[in-house]
Amino acid sequence: MRFVKLAVISFVLLFVVITLISLFIPSTVKISKAINIHTSPDSVWSKVGNKQSWPKWNRLSINEQIDWIKKEHDEHIARIPAGSSYMLSGWRCILYSGTDSLTVQWYLDISLKWYPWEKFRSLLFEKTYGPEMEQGLTNLKILLEK
Repeated sequence: MRFVKLAVISFVLLFVVITLISLFIPSTVKISKAINIHTSPDSVWSKVGNKQSWPKWNRLSINEQIDWIKKEHDEHIARIPAGSSYMLSGWRCILYSGTDSLTVQWYLDISLKWYPWEKFRSLLFEKTYGPEMEQGLTNLKILLEK
């Protein structure tokens, strides 16, 4: 009986310690990638703003429940459900005077709940989403510069 009581108390204390540590991890994670493309903003928005064209350049899974929050001449933002939370996927076109290209920035803002497993899982998001975003921007560049 003492062994069971010790096991339960140890489990509860371990859970409390892990939860307290996870509270120091931010509830929002932002991942950002950018690339220079020799094209116009309208060309970028024709590919980014149309989710049917995403499979041609975007290797991240396409969620049919995309909700466009903002579609303006310099920025597009979509809200995408991701498990028990959601992601904001945004794109910006940044023009610099005197250049023949523009910078396309793609970022993900991921909101997390307080659950310890979500917070610790967020530490792997850069390794999970980062390479896919870089490859997607490279594919977009190749597609638009043809």
